Amino acid sequence: MDALVSLQPSLAIEPYETLESCVTAVPDADWGLILYYAHSDVINLSSDVASLREMFSDAPIVVLSDANEGVQRKAIRDTLSSGANGYICTRTTSALMAVASLRFVEAGGTFAPLDLLLTTEPEPITATESEPSDLLTSRQIAVLAEVKQGKANRVIARDLSMSESAVKVHIRNIMRKMGASNRTQAAFKAHASARDESDAQATDGDAEAN
Repeated sequence: MDALVSLQPSLAIEPYETLESCVTAVPDADWGLILYYAHSDVINLSSDVASLREMFSDAPIVVLSDANEGVQRKAIRDTLSSGANGYICTRTTSALMAVASLRFVEAGGTFAPLDLLLTTEPEPITATESEPSDLLTSRQIAVLAEVKQGKANRVIARDLSMSESAVKVHIRNIMRKMGASNRTQAAFKAHASARDESDAQATDGDAEAN
């Protein structure tokens, strides 16, 4: 980020460490541009971008990625399909080109690394591709446990010491990962999954006893 500001001093960047802290601090902000910096430990990039698009419907969103999967066509397409207006791979894009791309998106354009999207070379398989796409974070698991109890957002926010806006973001991501159309369906699926796991453990126990 410092490199971008040094090249374009007119850029005024307000940093936030997490999506939750951003939404909590400024749920109704009127920003000219939103930058999402995707590091190698980000596993829910598309859902985070979709949440930002829902919370800030008018602001252009640009993803900066230095992750291994950031050079893969699927990751780029999924990010753009989730609502991003630009995708910049910092491994292949110079700082000067990144600044020009941000200005282009800010003016209403859409930027994507065509050299990566149009290549005919097969994509390398990374370790993250074998991980389940519906993996919930520890925070989402805590929120889901509260949802299963039928608690309202304001109660969940109080119990888990977060804002209602952050709770809404987590619930949307949970629904998306679980393939649920509403919170009730997400709770039902969670109960069903827990019941199936309990039944499987009971079956294993019977088999061992026999």
